[in-house]
Amino acid sequence: MLHIRFIRENVDLIRKNLEWRKDKAKLKEFDHLLELDERIRALMKEIQDLRTQRNNLSREVGKLKKAGSDASKVMKQAEEVNKRIAEVETETGNLEAESKRIQMRIPNILHETVPYGADDEDNEVVKEWGGKPEFKFEVASHVDLLETLDIGDIPNAA
Repeated sequence: MLHIRFIRENVDLIRKNLEWRKDKAKLKEFDHLLELDERIRALMKEIQDLRTQRNNLSREVGKLKKAGSDASKVMKQAEEVNKRIAEVETETGNLEAESKRIQMRIPNILHETVPYGADDEDNEVVKEWGGKPEFKFEVASHVDLLETLDIGDIPNAA
């Protein structure tokens, strides 16, 4: 799995890699991942700001109580901030789970020597070893062999 920091720092490389693989579905997922990451980061900033606000309100409550003043209005504000923090943390957790799910589906970066092609027909032969065997009989498929030798239950296996 590619780390989100690596993804942020190498968006163009990953996009090129996915284009090289000719996988439009993963490209869409990758774009969605980038949107999720932006949203998560914005929510994390909101959480930090809300916590700062909550801390300031708590200090203010302490000062008001120390002075003998009514702190119920400020305490109500602090309670609302706490509710909002809980909501944003829940949303962030859900988005992070979705982000991780997509991250796990983003493939590793291809090596630069990997040939570009639509399928294995476009692959370049680098080296061949040995020759193709020639048989004096018709070669049977694996499925036919399993059925002939009665060592596999093909109809029930499917």
